[in-house]
Amino acid sequence: MSGNSTWGREAFAWMVARAGPLPKAVVIGAVPLDEPDDRLHALRRAGCSAAEGLIVPESGGDHDAAAKAFDNTRIAFIRGGDQGRYVKGWRGTKTEAALRHVFDSGGVVAGTSAGCAVLGEVTYSAEKNSLTPEEALADPFHEDLTLVRDFLGLVPGVLFDTHFTERARFARLPVLLARSRDLFDDRRDMLGLGMDTRTAAAVIPDGSCTILGEGAATLMRLSEKTICDLRPGHSPTITHVRCDMLLAGTTLALPTGVVATRPDEAKPNPHPDVVDESAFEALKLDGGRDEDAAAGILRVAREGEGDQATWRIRTGEGRLPGCLVVPRAWGRGVWERTAAAQHALTMQPGLLGWFIGEGCTIEVDASGLARVHAESTSSAVVIDTRGVTHTGVRQPESSRPKVHLEGATLHVLGPGWGLDLRSRAVLHPAMTQMP
Repeated sequence: MSGNSTWGREAFAWMVARAGPLPKAVVIGAVPLDEPDDRLHALRRAGCSAAEGLIVPESGGDHDAAAKAFDNTRIAFIRGGDQGRYVKGWRGTKTEAALRHVFDSGGVVAGTSAGCAVLGEVTYSAEKNSLTPEEALADPFHEDLTLVRDFLGLVPGVLFDTHFTERARFARLPVLLARSRDLFDDRRDMLGLGMDTRTAAAVIPDGSCTILGEGAATLMRLSEKTICDLRPGHSPTITHVRCDMLLAGTTLALPTGVVATRPDEAKPNPHPDVVDESAFEALKLDGGRDEDAAAGILRVAREGEGDQATWRIRTGEGRLPGCLVVPRAWGRGVWERTAAAQHALTMQPGLLGWFIGEGCTIEVDASGLARVHAESTSSAVVIDTRGVTHTGVRQPESSRPKVHLEGATLHVLGPGWGLDLRSRAVLHPAMTQMP
């Protein structure tokens, strides 16, 4: 989060307005920066009387000097980096107590990237390594899936994830939410809030939240209909996850996720109840095969070479009616492809988006039954936009389109699980046997 960007100045101005006149600010991290921190200047320019940088390494969380640095502080800003350092080094220490005191006394505690990830009631702590979407879709008990609920916890009922569209973490967050149930005796569910780059959620103590910045925030909630099939070493199934992508300017309540107001681009969906009477043909989709992107009625295609390459929305072959297929959906460099796919789903609500990667094969029969092949080693992620209530697209002059999509349903489908493409009903493996 740069203090020199327009959206960064907007976020810092919000912090100062909440903190009171001429507040003192502290920007905290666990390791020194290689260059001067421009956020210190940005905070002073936004109205802080003082802004200081503070390094608290993993071994220094209980040092008196670290806690004393927060005396009279009204804004505490946690830098990005590695949230595992923060959790392992600051949990249960004087540093954590000092951060809590800033918040409890009416000040502002903010963070970017790793600093944002540690602010919710449940934190994905990344204490070993960062869990990739591929790893989450292969094993919901992967060793890098580490969750804690005893650090900071400043936003009740919320689990934050970051770099969300950029790193296709919409495949990871449902698994984090399903596993977070294990942290509560009553199996309580968290609201997942996935933050895009250059985007912020401005939350006040009553839970009112405003989305700021240039991207979107993605909300995910498990529902009463959710089925979780989670077993160590097996690809997961997590069905009926409510999924909303909210443009900056949206206001909502946390932790319910109920939207109060929307930006001008977000309009009621004129076709919320699309019924697809199309005929289907038997086919197979391979998550590692680029050409299978053409099977749907729309496709996203890479055009151009090198730095001039971009992803465009094009007409597909229509062999899989009502669908958009995105193979090679995970891994490095997925930002443009993911953003284009989101744009396509928003342009034509009612589509079913299939996001599949290496090791995932989808079989479709002539009756419109689609299932993940029983020998697949990765789950499919399906976004069902039938019945969405509001849609919208914001097109910045020099950036990718950003989308608003309320009321979509997301399914993570493991081997053997399927969908009826006409009714959109989820089918248990016992119901999806094919000849």
